[in-house]
Amino acid sequence: MKEKDLWVAIVELKGILEEMKALLAWHKLKQLEAAQHPFSNLMFYDTTLGDLNNKYSFFSLLASRIHAGVNNQNIPKSKLSVLKKELTKIELQAYYLGSGVRVY
Repeated sequence: MKEKDLWVAIVELKGILEEMKALLAWHKLKQLEAAQHPFSNLMFYDTTLGDLNNKYSFFSLLASRIHAGVNNQNIPKSKLSVLKKELTKIELQAYYLGSGVRVY
């Protein structure tokens, strides 16, 4: 991967993380609604957890590809450190997703 491709992949990784956050928020909302109305007859087929699992799998695969690309490039150290720092931040946000821990 070229440096430009690595940055494109980082942006895509951020997008996947945002989708994971939205799926998790939706799941929490559904759990809250179910707790408030336990005897509701209205039930929907729900793929949220499967979708979240799929997004996390794709996130992990893309992050691995970025790591491989970073390790195989002749990128200047200053640019490489910025790229690695951004990648680490995104990975930590995914790791702590749903825990209430904020990563800056």
